[in-house]
Amino acid sequence: MLTPEAKTEMVERLKAASTNAFRPMLDRAAAVERASGLIEVARPMLHEAINYSTQAFARIAQTRPDWIRPEAFTAPVILFRHIIETTDAIEASLSNSCVDPAKMMLRGSFEAALGIKYICEANTDRRALAWIYNNVRDRIRWYTRIHDGELSDDFMRDIPDEILARVDQELGRLQRVLDAPYMRDVLDEVQRQEKYRRWYSLWDGPNNLWELAQHLGWLDDYETLYRRWSSEAHASGGFLKTFRLDDAGKGSIMPVRSPVDMESVASYARWFLLDALRVLIDRFRPGEEVARAEWHETMMRPLKQELHGTSFTFDVTPYKW
Repeated sequence: MLTPEAKTEMVERLKAASTNAFRPMLDRAAAVERASGLIEVARPMLHEAINYSTQAFARIAQTRPDWIRPEAFTAPVILFRHIIETTDAIEASLSNSCVDPAKMMLRGSFEAALGIKYICEANTDRRALAWIYNNVRDRIRWYTRIHDGELSDDFMRDIPDEILARVDQELGRLQRVLDAPYMRDVLDEVQRQEKYRRWYSLWDGPNNLWELAQHLGWLDDYETLYRRWSSEAHASGGFLKTFRLDDAGKGSIMPVRSPVDMESVASYARWFLLDALRVLIDRFRPGEEVARAEWHETMMRPLKQELHGTSFTFDVTPYKW
């Protein structure tokens, strides 16, 4: 534990050793100023959606209906929290004009929202337990690799001692979840399949994420996140957004933190969160639909319209390379 004096000394040393950014490539203040016209309307919209969702989360999590098993109920609760957290991170990124990295976070919201929709569509208990099975199975595989020493020596040295000390305990606890009577139906279905694919593929469900998106009517969103924006997530499309060539063939490099696509990213983040909110309220909080709809009309719709109605132009100047 560092003393207050040691902390002060460390901060001062870090300040003295701090390296300035190469401004033509990264000017944080200028990037935010350049995108301020969009940030000023995108941030309040996401902020309000997140805040309302946290209040709804508390009500949903604390009032489990009798018709769903306690163990199954944890799945939609976990997924909803994940979307809230991811949307909050996206808001923070857009507020600093970090747009392209936020596109990758959208995939987390999208997949969690699909999970909620599929679980709440039908056979909620069974589908939720299938999601839990998949989660527990992956964690067992991870702890087993640690237990059997299948990871590199360097990686094993970086694992905290307190985690290493409870590997056997965690493996036993997770296995008890799979051995519980309420998981019997899921395990039987896993055994029935020739090859386990995805949790949602059980009981003749969709085979992959594309089919799940198609089944739930979100194929257009899938195409944007996993086709049109895929190259940016995997850096394979970096050439087009990095280099610019003038008429003479001279190259220049675009700075980072471009505000391009900020409106689309903010709109997707809002949509995934609010759809999950709507589905969970309809399924687990009957009687609250009217209040949610009124909130949406009076608060969210005007904020959304303001975002879409904002005329925004920007000038990002590349630097010579």
